[in-house]
Amino acid sequence: MVRATLPAGVGYVADSTTVDGIAAPEGIVGTGVNIGSIAPAQFHRVAFRTLIDGSAFPAGTTNAIVFVSASADNAPQNNGQMTIVVTKGVVAPVAVKTGPGDAVLAAFLVSAIMTLLYVSYTHTSVFRRHELEKLGRDQGPLDFRS
Repeated sequence: MVRATLPAGVGYVADSTTVDGIAAPEGIVGTGVNIGSIAPAQFHRVAFRTLIDGSAFPAGTTNAIVFVSASADNAPQNNGQMTIVVTKGVVAPVAVKTGPGDAVLAAFLVSAIMTLLYVSYTHTSVFRRHELEKLGRDQGPLDFRS
């Protein structure tokens, strides 16, 4: 379960919660949202939208703290916080680290390795032969069979 506690002057936008880009049931600022099972080194992206009440913040730059908690069966609750920087009524982008930081690095490394393997494969004779065979099967400029 993931739950957020918003400070005064920050309001939740109804029906805006998503888990991995898929609409989630309401509750992120209430009882919480169930994000399902998660394995070690796996992550889920939980997002929701808020509105800032400009009259609740003084002129200049103000920090508003959003508290986030995650809980699971047979595991202690994990608490964190993110700071929203409000500057003259404009919200600056924020990033919240709620899981292992190595997950992002691992994702970049895996994508780099996969790209390197694909580029290496495109320089092989097997790839070239496959491309030539595909060209030989094309019948005309409007024939899209392959």
